[in-house]
Amino acid sequence: MIKVNQILILVAFLFGSLNSYAQTKDSISKPKASFCSKNELGGLIGIGRIKDPNDYVVRNLEWALELTSINGIRYNPWFVGIGVGIRSWRGGGFGFPLFGHVSLDLWKTGLFIHGDIGYQFGIRKNYFGVHETGGFYAAYGLGYNFAIKRQSLYVKASICHQKANAEDKYGGLGPSTYQTYNDMDYLFCRISLGIQFSK
Repeated sequence: MIKVNQILILVAFLFGSLNSYAQTKDSISKPKASFCSKNELGGLIGIGRIKDPNDYVVRNLEWALELTSINGIRYNPWFVGIGVGIRSWRGGGFGFPLFGHVSLDLWKTGLFIHGDIGYQFGIRKNYFGVHETGGFYAAYGLGYNFAIKRQSLYVKASICHQKANAEDKYGGLGPSTYQTYNDMDYLFCRISLGIQFSK
C-alpha cells in the first residue's frame, strides 16, 4: 500500500522535473548576448557615379582591396558593432573606413541582411589622376553564413555609397594656377569573404 510520504515525494519529484524542464526550455528559447568579432577580406569595383555624365568611365576601372574588422555584441538574431578597415585603391593611396554596423539573421536559413554607415578617412588618387580626401560612407546588402560550431564562414554582397572631395589643379599660361574642389559621389559593388568568432 502506497504511503502518504511516498506520494508527497513523488509529487515533489514531478514538480521539480517540470520546473527544471521549463527553465531549460526557457534558457534555450531566450536569446543570449555574446561578444562577436567579424573579420573580412573583400574587393570593391566601381559601378557608377551619381548624376555624372561620365559615370561610364568609373565602371570596372575604379577598384580597391579591403580588410575589415567588426567587433560588437550578438543578441540573436541581431548583431551590432563598430568596424574599422583599410582599403588599397588601384590608383594609389589608402582609405580608412570607420563605421557602425548592424546585421539581422533571417530565420534559420543562413541568410542575413546588413548595413554600414560611417566615414572614410585617407587620401587616394582616382582614375583621372585627381587626389581625393575622405567622405561619407554607407553600404547595405545580403549575406550567407556557413556555420562551423562557434565560428562561421560567410560571404556577403553589398552596394557601397562613397562620397569624396576631389581637388583639381589647373595650370594655365604663365605661373598662375587655381584649385577647385568637387564633391564626388561613387557607387561600388563589394564582395566580401569573412570569418566570425563568437564567445
